[in-house]
Amino acid sequence: MSVKRRVAWRDWRRRLAATTDLDGQADMTFRTARLQGITRSKQVELKAAFCDAALYRLWLDNLQRDEDDSSPEALDGTRIGNMLNVTVSRVEAFVSFLCMEENEEIFIGLDHGKFKRLWDRNDLFFEEAIKYLFRPSIYLSRAISIQEQIRKELMPKAATLEELAVQAAQLELNDALNDPLVELGAVVATSLPRNPIVRDALAELDRHATESWTRFYEEIVEYYGVRLRVGVKVEDFTELAAILTEGALVRSRALGGRPAGSDGSSRPPMTVGLGYIIRGILADSRTDAADAAVGSETLSRYLRHIEFDGEVNRDSATLAKLQEGHLDAFAYSNLDVFLGKPYPIDPDRYLNYLMDTGHGGLCYQLNFPLATILRAIGFKVEYLWGTVSGAAGRPGWPAGNHLGLQVACDGEKWLVDAGLGDGPRQPYRLGTHEFDQDGFVYEIADQGDTWIFTHAEGSSFAEVVFDKTPVPLEAFEEPARIQMTSPRSSFLKTSHLIQRREEEVWNMRGLELKIWSKSEHSRRLIKDEREWFRVLRREFGIYLGNFTIKERSDLWDRVNDAQRDREE
Repeated sequence: MSVKRRVAWRDWRRRLAATTDLDGQADMTFRTARLQGITRSKQVELKAAFCDAALYRLWLDNLQRDEDDSSPEALDGTRIGNMLNVTVSRVEAFVSFLCMEENEEIFIGLDHGKFKRLWDRNDLFFEEAIKYLFRPSIYLSRAISIQEQIRKELMPKAATLEELAVQAAQLELNDALNDPLVELGAVVATSLPRNPIVRDALAELDRHATESWTRFYEEIVEYYGVRLRVGVKVEDFTELAAILTEGALVRSRALGGRPAGSDGSSRPPMTVGLGYIIRGILADSRTDAADAAVGSETLSRYLRHIEFDGEVNRDSATLAKLQEGHLDAFAYSNLDVFLGKPYPIDPDRYLNYLMDTGHGGLCYQLNFPLATILRAIGFKVEYLWGTVSGAAGRPGWPAGNHLGLQVACDGEKWLVDAGLGDGPRQPYRLGTHEFDQDGFVYEIADQGDTWIFTHAEGSSFAEVVFDKTPVPLEAFEEPARIQMTSPRSSFLKTSHLIQRREEEVWNMRGLELKIWSKSEHSRRLIKDEREWFRVLRREFGIYLGNFTIKERSDLWDRVNDAQRDREE
């Protein structure tokens, strides 16, 4: 077992003193001593005590090394390639700043001997030193000063929010690189990541800083009149900006205190990163018109409607829960078309129409509203031209009779589809493979320019051929019109409702109801009017309260006539 090599405190102090003599800088660093009412000797003791407390703790916890370890020994950067560039002179400048700002009685009168005795016997001394280092009031006063500078100097000149964010971040970075308080705080934070006192102090500081910057960013968002994506909060930007700035500080310190890109060789990574963040959190006016209509209120209503439980994130788990909830809330249904009420692809109406009427819909009316929700949350969604066919290898009619959703998520492309009736209940990854969902086995195959989805055995159709190249929504207007108006369309011949549940499929064509799962199949005719409408309401969630009595009577009559025609 290796043994820690103890370096005497005297030797450690001698190595530090070789860089800068603490006492020798007293005249320069304590020029305001008389104004503070603290004697020069007391201030020197204060400075030495605090330097010793911070640096000795760093040495004690992190810089001692095992006999067989080649880890660095020095704080001055000579053997530490990736550590912060900390020298005694930099820390001494920090302590000088504190002494000029405040009179902290806890350190006055501490010579080296008293300090060592306190350190060895009283853990509260270290705790008080850390609290002193991470006082929220000092950091917040600095933040408020920077915010005021941004407000007065940058906001009147920056034309866009992205331009302002880049300039403001650069201002804060430069200020932090020249602030000894930030320097020593960073050293302690990175060197003692597991110390509970440090973690608690940083958590408290972070809470105050987040509140301050969030209020300021809310002011900026209002000033530029921009709109965040639905589901994105100003607090999210605060957190992302803080992470990016901290990373830029570490990178700059590794470059000797120069901001990355300051030599003109490349754009600073922080600038590039902020641009991505800003473009990612702002609503995009170029997306489909319905996206702009999906505000936070509409999104909240939708999530309540589908009984979504949990956090909404941009990940495959959220994607799956949204498709499942959409399928449970909105049945595949042609009732409107069957009753002679076709309506064109209308992005501004679809989502509210689904929630207001409770009638369900065809693939266009089901998948497009889901696409608007996904985009509002932040997913990248594209439309795929699909053609459903009843037999494998046989062209379906009309071409483009199905709209599929290709969604980028977790570094992969997924097919999200709530408009196939008895199709998959969850999204599936695009790429040749076979997959099982609740006993229903499907297959997706890469065929060069197309994807071929093969349905589970015994389903309502055989396959769907998807073109790989995404198309605009307008491409589906003609096939949608054909299916809703052509005498050849099956949607005009009888009613058809399908719902893919967790482990089974409910399929009612006309008066015939089929229920099937991996292990059971059942079929029955519903010839009682009250029973048929009860199944519509209770099993498929179809609300017909907005149908007139005559419309309900006509629907029943037409379904009966269609059933007789089928039987004949």
